[in-house]
Amino acid sequence: MAQLFQLVDIVATVNKFNLNYLVETGTGGGETLSHVKNLDFKLIQSCEIEPTQYEKLKQTFNQHNIKLWNGDSTSTLKSMLDVLDGPALIYLDAHFPGAGYVRTEFKSDLYTIDETLPLEKELKVISKWEHGKDSVIVVDDLRIYKSGNYEGGDWPEREQLFGNLDYSFLYNTLNQTHEATETLAHQGGMIYTPKQ
Repeated sequence: MAQLFQLVDIVATVNKFNLNYLVETGTGGGETLSHVKNLDFKLIQSCEIEPTQYEKLKQTFNQHNIKLWNGDSTSTLKSMLDVLDGPALIYLDAHFPGAGYVRTEFKSDLYTIDETLPLEKELKVISKWEHGKDSVIVVDDLRIYKSGNYEGGDWPEREQLFGNLDYSFLYNTLNQTHEATETLAHQGGMIYTPKQ
C-alpha cells in the first residue's frame, strides 16, 4: 500500500489549490497522520472502522488539529466534510477493514461489501459536498478495482474475491468537476484535481 505522500507532493498540492484541511478514510497504522501532523493544516481528520485500532490511534495522535473518527468511511466521511468551511485534500484509503492491522485476511464476514470496498460511495459523498468541486481527491490502491502494470504488481486475487468489478465509477462520478489522472506508482492510484 502506498502512502499519500508517495502519490502526490502534499505541500505543492495544498499550495496550488489553497487547501486548509486534510481528510483521510482508513487511518490504518497512522502513517499518513505521522507524515502530515506538523504541516500547516487547520484541521486533519481521519476515520478508522476497527474499534481497537481507533483506540490505539487516539492515544498516538492526541493533538489539537487532529480529529479521529471511529466508524465506516461512507457515513463518517459525510460528517467529517460537514464541519469544513472550505475545500480539502481528501485521501481515500479505506478498504479491507483491519487487514494488516487486526487480521490478515482481505475479506471478512464482519463487514458488508460497501464497508470492504467503500470507494464508489465515498466519491458520491464528495460529489454532493458543497466544497467537493474545489477539493483534491487521491485514491490509493487502484489495483483493487482494475488491472494494470503497477509498480507493486497487479492483484489477481481481485476477481477471485469479488468477481468482475465494475470500475466505471472511477471515471464517471467526478467527471463534471474534476480531471482524473491515474498513476501506476506503488499499487496504483487516482488523483482528481478541480477543472480549471
